Amino acid sequence: RGEKLKVIEFMDEEGRWYGVVRNGLELREEEILDRYKRGWYMELLFKWLKEEVKVEDLYSEWGSGIWNEVFIGVISFGLVEIMRVVREGNGEIWRLLRRIG
Repeated sequence: RGEKLKVIEFMDEEGRWYGVVRNGLELREEEILDRYKRGWYMELLFKWLKEEVKVEDLYSEWGSGIWNEVFIGVISFGLVEIMRVVREGNGEIWRLLRRIG
């Protein structure tokens, strides 16, 4: 379509190079990379929710509803972990609660 694109290359903390292609020419490179990084963190959160908390689908289409589902999933996971540690009775509850707090 003849759109102009911007290519941004960057290196992560471990020395790996990445490239991002964007059409948002009005944004500075730092803003684009910040948005990309925040998006990646969200992807990692949803990957964790699917693998550990077993949240397969989100039912809401709105931002606040999605956050509510995420919070409910994380709280449920925490409660199940607390119950598991208490049931096993090996004294790990205090370490778990220290990590949470």
